[in-house]
Amino acid sequence: PIGGSFLLTGIWQSVHLLALPPLYLEDVFVQTSVRRRTIRATVTVRNEDPVARTVTVSADIRDRAARPGPSLPSVRVTVPAGQARQVTLAARWPQPRLWSLDDPYLYRLVTILTADGRVVDRLATRFGFREVWTEGPHFVFNGVPMKLFATSAWSMDTWEAACAHVARMKR
Repeated sequence: PIGGSFLLTGIWQSVHLLALPPLYLEDVFVQTSVRRRTIRATVTVRNEDPVARTVTVSADIRDRAARPGPSLPSVRVTVPAGQARQVTLAARWPQPRLWSLDDPYLYRLVTILTADGRVVDRLATRFGFREVWTEGPHFVFNGVPMKLFATSAWSMDTWEAACAHVARMKR
C-alpha cells in the first residue's frame, strides 16, 4: 500500500517487456560528485552468447535540448560466455548545471555497446548532477547546508493543488 491508501496496490502504471539481444547493457549506474566535479558510470555488460565476446563500452552526455556534453572515455572488456562484467567510465566535468529542488535539471547519459565494429545495444539513462553528504550533524546538498522537514499529504485532486501544497510546505 502507498501510505494510507490501500487502493493503490499491485501494478498501476504502464509495464514494458523488453526483448534483449544475447549481448547487452544490463545496467548503468550514474554517480556525480559536486565536490570533485566528476561523473562516473558503472556499466554492467551481460553476455548470453555461448562464446566469450570482446566489446567496447562508450558513453556520451546530452543536455535537455540533446546538445552534446562531455564524453566519457571508452573501455574495452572481454565478457565470458554466460557471464556479466562491470566497467567504469569516468570523466571530469568542471561546469555542470546542478540539479536542485527549484531547478530539477536532468541530463541523459547515452551508453553504447559495440562488438565486431557494430552497435549491438544502446541505453539512455536520465540523471541529475547533484550530491548529498553530511558534515557533522548537518546535511549538505550541492554544497549548501540544508534543514530537512517532514510533511505528509494524502492524494491531491489536481496538479495545481499538489503544487500549492508543496509551496506551503516550503514556506
